[in-house]
Amino acid sequence: MDIKMPVMKGFEATGLIKEQRPDLTIIAILCIFN
Repeated sequence: MDIKMPVMKGFEATGLIKEQRPDLTIIAILCIFN
């Protein structure tokens, strides 16, 4: 999932997923390009 998506941001989508499935563990992998 990307931070910048057309419909909603990745953080918003993660929040919705956690509301529906609080038992899931979400792992974030970050990468920064300069």
